Amino acid sequence: MQQPTVAIGAVMQLINMADLDNAADLIERGRSRDGDQLHWRRCAMEVLARQGRSKEALALAESLVHGGMDDDALWHTIARLHIGLGHFQLGLKILDALRPAALFGDPPIQTTAPLWDGQSPAGKTIGLATEGGVGDVVCFARFAADLAARGAQVVLATYPEMFPLLRSIRGASFLIDRSGADRVLLDAWLPALSAPHLLGLEPSQLAGASYLSVDARTQAKWRSLVDGPGLRVGLCWQGRKDFCEDHLRSLPAQLLAPLLDKIDGVSWYKVQLWEGDNRLVHPRLRDLTQHIGSVGDLAGHIDSLDLLISVDSGPAHVAGALGVPVCLLNRFFGWITFSMPPMDGDAYGHRSPWYDSMKVMTQTYFGQWQEPLLQLEAQLHHLTAGGRFWPLESGAADVS
Repeated sequence: MQQPTVAIGAVMQLINMADLDNAADLIERGRSRDGDQLHWRRCAMEVLARQGRSKEALALAESLVHGGMDDDALWHTIARLHIGLGHFQLGLKILDALRPAALFGDPPIQTTAPLWDGQSPAGKTIGLATEGGVGDVVCFARFAADLAARGAQVVLATYPEMFPLLRSIRGASFLIDRSGADRVLLDAWLPALSAPHLLGLEPSQLAGASYLSVDARTQAKWRSLVDGPGLRVGLCWQGRKDFCEDHLRSLPAQLLAPLLDKIDGVSWYKVQLWEGDNRLVHPRLRDLTQHIGSVGDLAGHIDSLDLLISVDSGPAHVAGALGVPVCLLNRFFGWITFSMPPMDGDAYGHRSPWYDSMKVMTQTYFGQWQEPLLQLEAQLHHLTAGGRFWPLESGAADVS
């Protein structure tokens, strides 16, 4: 009989290659040989989750827990399934419980202040500690405004490289280096990824309006550099490779080349800082990344565009936070920010509760980009023909 860890590892390797058919076949052969062992049911649950059969996957996961399986990775999948089914608070609560296993968030800041317990923060100095990569930092820093609206003085503890962008954040009285939090007197603190859970917010209560801005000097620099005719569109197809699921969220760059060939009336700009071998070289793609020396410069470049096209990585969140129209090419069974049930939308994609200026184009099948790219192509034809990104009455950004 195959050992559970070997079985799960083999299936997860196939899943990581987006090969669900062979993963399902391996599970079926294992069950036929070994019987309906817990580890094969666990593997089946992982495949069901990525096939979009979330209710079946969750029922199977709960049967595993009742059968005695209680590992952290299983609970991580259960949390993501709950979020994908719209059980936002429950999913976040489970993820928060996984912090000691290093499956959610970053290590705590050094402070003697207690963790905020969700009670009224009015009149207190609360530290909000950002965590994760650029995308998570930008996305969850927004909750400084929610804490301030409840009467707190908010100290935003973040990474020094994020200071140029986050100086404009709403709700924060001032910024400090995460590593120096022990030098600031706080009444309580909370990690940023826990903020929507501790604040008790549902997706419908998330504020999607822009909350960051670019300083005048940086804005002027990039407006002088980005001077192409027509619709000025940025491309970001690759996230940071040190993220364990980056190969699933990132797009093979050559899949974008047909768009550059087909769509007229567009000046294309590379907004891609980390690409490795996943390169896109095209005569119509202008590369100004040599002028990007900081996250503030990255924001300045994005702010100068009419539209950003991006996978689920930092630039997409920066665009949304700035109110720049952004088409998100979204993986199936993604991270918590973009795995929630789709909101209303149009033929080109659906709305995001996180950003009013974002249109989400999600894979129909795990690991396959054909449908999002077809939606994107149709959206670009619509825009270059004079159409609007979202109707003006929605209050969202418009590129016409």
